[in-house]
Amino acid sequence: MARFIWTKHGLRGYRFKFRTFTASILGALLIQSMASAAKPTTSAYESELISGLRQLILGQHVAAQQHLSALTQRYPQSRLGHLVHADVLAAQAGLSNQIDDYATAKDLVIIARLREQLKNRWDYVHNQGPNRQGQVPTRLLYAGRPGHQLIYVDVPASRLYLFEYLNDRPVAVQDYYVSIGYQGAGKEQEGDRRTPIGIYHITGYIPGQSLHERYGYGALPINYPNSLDKSRARSGHGIWLHGTEPNWVNRSPLATDGCVSLSNLDFETLYMQLEKHTQTRVIIDDKPAWLPFEELVSLRERPLGILLDWTAAWKRGDKNALIEFYASSASPSISEKLIDRFSAINSQPEFYSYPGETDHLLAIFRIQATTGPVKILEQHWKRQSSNWKIVLETQFDLL
Repeated sequence: MARFIWTKHGLRGYRFKFRTFTASILGALLIQSMASAAKPTTSAYESELISGLRQLILGQHVAAQQHLSALTQRYPQSRLGHLVHADVLAAQAGLSNQIDDYATAKDLVIIARLREQLKNRWDYVHNQGPNRQGQVPTRLLYAGRPGHQLIYVDVPASRLYLFEYLNDRPVAVQDYYVSIGYQGAGKEQEGDRRTPIGIYHITGYIPGQSLHERYGYGALPINYPNSLDKSRARSGHGIWLHGTEPNWVNRSPLATDGCVSLSNLDFETLYMQLEKHTQTRVIIDDKPAWLPFEELVSLRERPLGILLDWTAAWKRGDKNALIEFYASSASPSISEKLIDRFSAINSQPEFYSYPGETDHLLAIFRIQATTGPVKILEQHWKRQSSNWKIVLETQFDLL
C-alpha cells in the first residue's frame, strides 16, 4: 500500500502527496476505488480520459503515454488530457514528483482546478455512478407519463442527468460532467456568481452564433428567478445551461458566473436529445439523495393522495373544500379566481420534493378552459405540523 504524508502549499490547502509518483496524481481516493472500478457509461471523451489515468496509476506508462497522446490529438482542447499526459511524460523521464512541484504559483491555480475536475470525474465513474445503478433521486416523486423528460443537476457530483420516464419510472438515459458558479450553489442576489438551487424550466434555445464565444455551442435559458425565488427576494437573471468557450473541453467544477456549463459536444448531444426546448423541467439539487425506485414509490403515496384530493375538489367546483388546502398566507387563492373559467385539469400533476427547502413540494397542473390555450398552475406545498398546505400559487401560459 502506498504511504502518504500531508503537505501544505499556500492558499491551495492540504493535499495528499504519495511517495510513489504514479499514486500522487489523485491521492487515496483513486487507490481505494480501483478495486470497484466499473466500465464508464458516460461520454467517449470521459471514458478515454479515465482509461488513460487508470493506466498511469497502475504504472503502465508506455500504454498510458500512447493512449493519452491519441486522446489529445482527438481532443486538442482537452487541457486536462494534456495535464495527465504531462504527468506520464514526467514519470517516464524519471521524475520523482508530479509536475505541480515545478510549477509557478500562478500555474498552480490552473493545475489545482484541473485536478479538481479530474477527481470529480474519477469519483463519479468509479464510485457514485456504479452505486446509483437502479436508484433515482428522491426529488423525483412524479409518477410520470411515458416519454416525459427532465434534467437533474447533482451539484456535489458535478453531474447533469437527462431522465426519461418509462411508464411511471424515471430512467437516466445520459449523464454529463458540468461546471457551476465560481462561488458554488445557492444563488441569492445579482452578481454573487452562484448557481441557483431549485426547480425551473427551460424557456427557449439560443444558438451559439448569436452569443459570445464563451457560451460555445449555444444556451438553454431557465426561468430563474421563479415564483419562489421572487417571494424570497432573490435577484439576478440570465441563468442558462450552455456550452464552453473555444480551447476548452470543460471548465473546472466551479467556473461560471452562475450558469451550468457543459462541454460543447455534451451540450449538442443534450440539445438533440431534448424533445422540447421549452418547459423541460430543470432540477438543481445541492443535497441529492438517491434510493431504490421501489422506495421512491412508497414516498409518493401520501403527497399524491393529498394532491388528488385537491384535484377532486377543483373538479367538483367546491371552493369551500379548496380553501381548506391553503395556508392563511396564501389566501385568497388564485384557484378561486380560475376555477370558474378552467374546467379541465390534469388528474395527476407533476410533483417534486423541492431542493433547498424542508418539507416542501412543487406541484404543476395543466388547466384549460372549454376553448383556449393550456395554462400552467404551479403550487408550492409546505408541511405545517402534520398537514400539507399550499403556501404559494402561480399561473402562467404554457410556452
